[in-house]
Amino acid sequence: MALKELSAAEREAARSKALQARTARADLKESFRSGKSSLESVFAAADEDAAIGRMRTVDLLQTLQGVGEVRAGKIMESCGF
Repeated sequence: MALKELSAAEREAARSKALQARTARADLKESFRSGKSSLESVFAAADEDAAIGRMRTVDLLQTLQGVGEVRAGKIMESCGF
């Protein structure tokens, strides 16, 4: 299936939307890492904002100090994800 050709204005709108989504996810990760946001508030934000809802759980866990890929995987496995 071929993608439709976008006009310059449509490409710019898509770039802007993608940038806003990345910024929202980065801000939320920073807030979670610093302890300003709880996991509950992250889940609430994910319900309200589709961009945050598409964030991978493992990426969120890895923002925590001392949690890398292996530990995040073990946490997710113990939670049944």
